[in-house]
Amino acid sequence: MKDKIKKFYDRVGKYGGWSTVPASRVAEIFLEVTQPERIGFTALKPGLLAQAVDSEMTRVIQLQRLKGGTYTFLFGLSLTFVPYPYEPQLKWHLTQKSLNLDLCERPHLYWGESPQGREQAEALQVTSMLGEKCLQEEIQRAWLGLHPLMKDWFKRTSSRDGILKRCDQHLARPRGGVQFLPGARLVKAFTLAKEGMRGAATRELERFLEEYREGEEARKNLHKALDQIISETR
Repeated sequence: MKDKIKKFYDRVGKYGGWSTVPASRVAEIFLEVTQPERIGFTALKPGLLAQAVDSEMTRVIQLQRLKGGTYTFLFGLSLTFVPYPYEPQLKWHLTQKSLNLDLCERPHLYWGESPQGREQAEALQVTSMLGEKCLQEEIQRAWLGLHPLMKDWFKRTSSRDGILKRCDQHLARPRGGVQFLPGARLVKAFTLAKEGMRGAATRELERFLEEYREGEEARKNLHKALDQIISETR
């Protein structure tokens, strides 16, 4: 802990003290560094990049704000056949304006809770509290490390089979205290439904409903949505 505190205050000294970068400028620096058009992505809104793969899948990269002026990177897929939210009404993500990170990689979950994993996750965190020069250098460093990983991840999840495999990897991880929605179980259920596998899809949906302790409204809406997806595959 003392080493971390020392490193932090060394950074404060290096960049000349505290200087907060406004959120609008953070988003601009993010674009300057990542240059989304060079990798086939489009900037949809501040801190959000997207690349449509086909009519049902869009790749998403997001610069997410955390506490204390810190930001980190999320990436994953928005899937038109996975509804979220699902109560009080179902919502489908059919356009780029309604994108949602349905299957999402979060650094602290991707690398796990080991000391090495936490270190790798923290390496993707950048601060907006030490001025533009610091922010630009930290985004650049994080992007250089993350971009090859994301490129491989997106390649491996470019099909439904790849999505199912990634869902199983998510589900094999230790469950933490915070459960994110829609989550890998729900994505798996609807991907199986998209493949026309009613029995397997229904079992996964029931497991999801039990794990998240969902009520009758969610159960009714999700089973109706599952039936809709299966009927569209016939």
